[in-house]
Amino acid sequence: MRHYFELQFRRISRQLRDWGVPPVAALLLAPVAFFLLASMLMERTEFAPYLLLAFGTIPLAQLGGQARNDFLFLQFHQSTYRKIRLAENGLLVAPFLLFFLVRGLWGMAFLQLLLGLVMVFLPALSSVNRVLPTPFSREPFEFAVGIRKTWFGYLGCCFLAVMGHQSDNYSLMVFAMVLPAFVAMGYYGKPEPAFFLWIHTLSPQDFLNRKLRMAARHAFILLLPLLLYVLYAFPEEWWLTLSLTLLGLAYILLMVVAKYAAYPEEIDLRRAFLMAVAMIIPPLMIVAFVLFYRQARAKLMLFLP
Repeated sequence: MRHYFELQFRRISRQLRDWGVPPVAALLLAPVAFFLLASMLMERTEFAPYLLLAFGTIPLAQLGGQARNDFLFLQFHQSTYRKIRLAENGLLVAPFLLFFLVRGLWGMAFLQLLLGLVMVFLPALSSVNRVLPTPFSREPFEFAVGIRKTWFGYLGCCFLAVMGHQSDNYSLMVFAMVLPAFVAMGYYGKPEPAFFLWIHTLSPQDFLNRKLRMAARHAFILLLPLLLYVLYAFPEEWWLTLSLTLLGLAYILLMVVAKYAAYPEEIDLRRAFLMAVAMIIPPLMIVAFVLFYRQARAKLMLFLP
């Protein structure tokens, strides 16, 4: 177990150096940056606790990927495997848990801790022998593959929406509606192999526009049932509900262009930081989107005609 975490630390340190960031500086500044950004978010919207809970849940879902956990289960004894997963999830939820406790948000702190514990055991739930039918076409693959890995989370959002309706809690229903958008951003976290691009005869701009159109359409299909439910339960809040839905769609589109701006590598720390700031301050999303779009078009020129 110790050897595993030493290897992970070395891998992360090497990646930070490749990005030009000293590991020691990242270790010292990351907690400060997190608390500053979280505090800014708390000052800007009443939904900040729910958004922070979503931000804390996305990496938990990524660590709970079936392929990754199958590999770990083959490498370690079951008890060691559980300890590793508990330690990983504990490290991820620790800053969110501490922030909630400092702010006196005891309920959110408990929910974040509960999610960290429960998602250690969720990979078994995501292992389905049958192919789960989805409303998404096979191209692009992101949503079709992603929803099959996170279907349990979507059902959880539906459950939260029902609970919010029963308790007349608009904030909880909106959180349940927007959370799938944050999970869907994770569908674009890993760059596909280059031959997935070579099969296209589109120009870089046409390829990007096609990806954006399909991402918007599939994201809308994903959010539509919960959107209609919230509008039914709280019709007087229709303008805010629609605005938050559009914001969730915008987050996904920003993730698409950020993915290809870094292609064939994963999104680096600088782009991730710019995305985080833009998501907290929505007017900056236009600047970030245009910047990432231009970078993505330039990167794709190396792989597309």
